[in-house]
Parts: sequence; C-alpha cells; structure tokens
Amino acid sequence: MIGPDATGVGWVFQYVVIDRTHRHNLADCAAIQDWNLRYKLATCQVLRKVASIGGFVRQYQVQVDPNKLLAYGIPLSTVIERVRMSTNEVGGRVLEFGGAQYMVRGLGYLRSLADLENVPVASKNGTPVLIKDLGHSRVWTGHPRGSRGMAGRR
Repeated sequence: MIGPDATGVGWVFQYVVIDRTHRHNLADCAAIQDWNLRYKLATCQVLRKVASIGGFVRQYQVQVDPNKLLAYGIPLSTVIERVRMSTNEVGGRVLEFGGAQYMVRGLGYLRSLADLENVPVASKNGTPVLIKDLGHSRVWTGHPRGSRGMAGRR
C-alpha cells in the first residue's frame, strides 16, 4: 500500500536528469525537466502529479537604474508590464481528441538574455527605449529547488 500523494511515500516512480556529457549545469537539467519531461509525462493518465525537486531554478533578472528611469520619464510599473507582456508563457494542458492525447502549451517569446535586453519599454523621439537602456540584466541560477539531491550517486 502506498501513502498519500503529498509525501515521498506516495511517490511510485522517481528519476534523475543527468548530463553525462557535462555540457549542462544543474539549472539546464532542471529546465529540461520543467519544460519538456514534465509535460510529456503529464500526458500519462495514470500519473496524478509530476513533481520537480532538486536542481537550480533559472531566473532572468532586470536591475533598472532609477536615474535612467527618471531621465526617460518611465515609471517602474511600465517596465514591469513590458517585461511581463514579453514573457507571456502559459501552462500546458493535455487534450484528448479522436482517441489520442495532445499536449498544448503556449511558449513565451524570450529565448535568451539578449531577447530580454531588447524588449522595448517606451519610445523617445521615435527611438525605442529598451530594457538594456535602463539598466542591466543577468541570468541567475543560484536558487536551489527542494532539499533532495543525488549526493554521491553517479
């Protein structure tokens, strides 16, 4: 007998995403799990939930310079809204049609840090003001997810 879904006792199957080529870091492996494997596994009707643990969560961060916002006359709320609109990612869902299952997922527009930096925020004298004109951006992968890991296992 297995336990409730909310505990590790209720987990029937566990797997690990490992890159034996050493070309991908833990954030890359977590992204593969979150944006590929999880959605494909969710199409399996017998699975109730696919839980991701471990790895590092990748974040795209924008650090704006308040002096540049003031110089351009752009409120911070406008920057936030433009970034939010440019990264419009919507969750996936499984649809059944004609006896087959299809995964439907809306993908965001940004693929890289350069894409984020080139998001237009406003226009000044006919020239677009981009995120990179207002500060700097970075990819941060320092936030660990969960407390489980593969310590010592290969």
